[in-house]
Amino acid sequence: GGGKSVTVAQGFSARTMDRMTATSGGAPFLSRNAFVDGYLPDTQHALTGIVRTPLTSKVSADFLFAYGYGEDRQETLFDITAPAFDGVSQAPFDKAVLRAGINFDLARGQLRVEQGIRHEDGTILDAQFGENSMASTYYTAVEAYWRLLPKWRVKARVAAGYTKAKTDGFGAFVDEFSGLTTTQFSMALAGDNLISNGDSFWVGVSQPMQLTSGEARLNLPTAFDKQTETLSFSSVTAPLGVSGQRLDYEASYRFKTKKLGAFRLNLLHQTFSNDDVRPQMTLLIRNGFTF
Repeated sequence: GGGKSVTVAQGFSARTMDRMTATSGGAPFLSRNAFVDGYLPDTQHALTGIVRTPLTSKVSADFLFAYGYGEDRQETLFDITAPAFDGVSQAPFDKAVLRAGINFDLARGQLRVEQGIRHEDGTILDAQFGENSMASTYYTAVEAYWRLLPKWRVKARVAAGYTKAKTDGFGAFVDEFSGLTTTQFSMALAGDNLISNGDSFWVGVSQPMQLTSGEARLNLPTAFDKQTETLSFSSVTAPLGVSGQRLDYEASYRFKTKKLGAFRLNLLHQTFSNDDVRPQMTLLIRNGFTF
């Protein structure tokens, strides 16, 4: 009661549950990376709990716990060309996230601030570096929704995280990781009742969660002494930040007709971290009736 709610779900990804229970207004994007918490597990093998409670008439708070295991649909964030990383891949994992959020109702919109911590056992930012990999990521996100004019509104979300990681994989070739930072953002412009009563339009751009900086120090064999049959090792630094920036775009228009119901058109341009998968352009046309 009193505006409080408790949601517990199993069999749905934490991202799906967070998106379904969100209270902030904005644009209903179809892109799986737009206006979502990219640090949450994206697997259906998950247990998620969300508690929401009002603090004052204009301030509310929420707390989320999510635990995921098995294979994650999240794409690996690493783009590594060093020979020592040829075996890097996605792998089964145990991933837990604790997140607290606070929401402010403003005169013409909303402001939301999140603080979270994610722990991975078996992977580092969704990638496996041999055995005994683990990582902890501390992240902050700010999301805002603002009505510019009676018919127009804007929405934006930006998130950044810092990861501490360790592994003894690849025969201890990986000495340490440093400076692992990730970022994610989404921005959208939306309007209602523009051409006809009940229509809506929105357009936006988003960057999926991306590894923006970081490096790994490797101990690689550089020489072999035939007489003593021993290897000599040298320390090499491998940059891990992804080159270039991935950007997804989406535009949509919804309108109603008297005889044929409501139509919704979505045009999406999505990119993928795997270089073998080219960016995809998709047009969706949907129709709905009310009986």
